[in-house]
Amino acid sequence: MDIQQLRYFNTVVHLENISKAAEALHISQSALSKQIQRLENELGVSLFDRKGKKIVLNKAGKRFYASSEQILKELRSASDDINMLVSRKNPRIRIGSAGMPPKMLDCVSSFTSLHPEAMFIMDNRIDFEGNIDINQYDALVCPDEFRFERLIGYHLYDESYYFAVNKKSSLASAGAFSFSLLNDTPVIFMHGDELSPEYPYRLCSTLDFEPGTLYFTDTREAHRRMISQGSACGFVPKSESASYVEMPEIKLLPILDQRFIRPMKICFLRERHLSELGLLFREHVINYYDLK
Repeated sequence: MDIQQLRYFNTVVHLENISKAAEALHISQSALSKQIQRLENELGVSLFDRKGKKIVLNKAGKRFYASSEQILKELRSASDDINMLVSRKNPRIRIGSAGMPPKMLDCVSSFTSLHPEAMFIMDNRIDFEGNIDINQYDALVCPDEFRFERLIGYHLYDESYYFAVNKKSSLASAGAFSFSLLNDTPVIFMHGDELSPEYPYRLCSTLDFEPGTLYFTDTREAHRRMISQGSACGFVPKSESASYVEMPEIKLLPILDQRFIRPMKICFLRERHLSELGLLFREHVINYYDLK
């Protein structure tokens, strides 16, 4: 089985006629029929049913078509990526970040107003991933800490945290967060397991405190809902606090402990690997944030 067979097969599927498919492929009808027969022999099953002059997929054919379509789609995507990489005309700009950096959306918006051809792919969950490869991103916003010390970049901002509680909770009367609030208190942390939880969990776990039930979630929506319902309390990065402020059931307590401040940096793909648009975006970010 080869890629050419898959292309022949998909053309027949789309046109539902061997003669028309052969004409579209610029080969003889007999040659195309032999290729389809060869494919069916390799799979050990018939893929089409005949209905008059039409041939339509049977149950096995539909299953194989779904896979062949995905294979050809991936092949086209890989081919496009390679061609754009070689020509350095790639319009895609990939940004990885731990949360959403302040003003990043405004920075991206101002760039697209100058370069509307740009296509942005944004992943704001890199803090919860195992091994991060800078080569996957044109720009990477990450904590300036041991895990990312091999990455050279610019200091971008300091991420501070709030402690979010339900306004009806007795904890809401506190003027600011203290570790005593955690004793016997249900707390919800971001991410689905204890192997890669958010920074506040890693910090709290090194200190002496005895919380109540611990919850872990993959989504901010579930995190907010648990707190708004009074089922648990949680830590919220300042850069992602807007959606919590909008909820009338939630109160955000300031955290004065300096250990809850994380310096964040932005790193860029090496210049020789950046596309022309990627180089322009790097320059734009440096100017926009006035990075030194």
